[in-house]
Amino acid sequence: MEFDYGAPAAIRAARDAIRAEAARWDDAAERMRATKTAVAGLGLSPLGFAVADVADTGQWRVYEEMRAHLGTLCGAAAAEFHAIAAVLRACADRYTAADLDAVTDLAAVWGD
Repeated sequence: MEFDYGAPAAIRAARDAIRAEAARWDDAAERMRATKTAVAGLGLSPLGFAVADVADTGQWRVYEEMRAHLGTLCGAAAAEFHAIAAVLRACADRYTAADLDAVTDLAAVWGD
């Protein structure tokens, strides 16, 4: 027995699955945005790297550069994840439109 991929129930299931996947990407984007916010709060003063009688080695600058870079990466990931979700929703919309167009075409052919 073959599966009927064109059956209305199969088409609805596919669209629902695509939209559910889009929601997961949006959720991941929001988690990345929250991570970016958390990283922004992890700045340290140069005094946090000070050791008595040791010259400034610039470790705090390296730490700050890496913290800022990580924040940038988290922000970029959030934007990319939202873009993936948007594309998935657009695919689901196209799937719906194509299905409705097919119904209209068939109705025109069969006179319904």
